[in-house]
Amino acid sequence: MKALRRMIFVFVASLVAAKLVDLFLSSDFGKRALRSAGHESLLTEKGTEAAKRYSKTATGLLVGTALALRSYGRDKNRRGSSTATTAENAAELVMAAGALAKIVSDFLHEEEEIRSSRGVA
Repeated sequence: MKALRRMIFVFVASLVAAKLVDLFLSSDFGKRALRSAGHESLLTEKGTEAAKRYSKTATGLLVGTALALRSYGRDKNRRGSSTATTAENAAELVMAAGALAKIVSDFLHEEEEIRSSRGVA
């Protein structure tokens, strides 16, 4: 039951993140900020969809990792600390950081593709 609640929480958090990104990109402030930063391509329909999709993925990863670390902390208190547990936690953090870097790089590649298809430098 706990795992199901955790999964639902991660899912809902990723949907909320996508909605917040959509609200930001459709706001006057967001449009001005993206234009001044040179990211007008995110204001297109393709760009907005890409930003929402990658924000959902990144949020799911970050929230899932945070929840897992929290449960590791509780487990550590119950069964004590060991070198193996510490190594496992460190490995999971490194894998999460690598996955986040991959999400960001994929997003940047897609933004470049959108930008080049629009003829924007």
